Amino acid sequence: MRADTESLNAQFERAFYNQRLPAWGLHNQTVVVLLAALAQNA
Repeated sequence: MRADTESLNAQFERAFYNQRLPAWGLHNQTVVVLLAALAQNA
């Protein structure tokens, strides 16, 4: 389970050029993560 979580976090870091998520607040970060997941699975 931990390896899957670390893999997902590494994918997000690569997607955002090794920076933090470009959103402030829980709801905004949730939207960014969902959209990134949709874009990757499209």
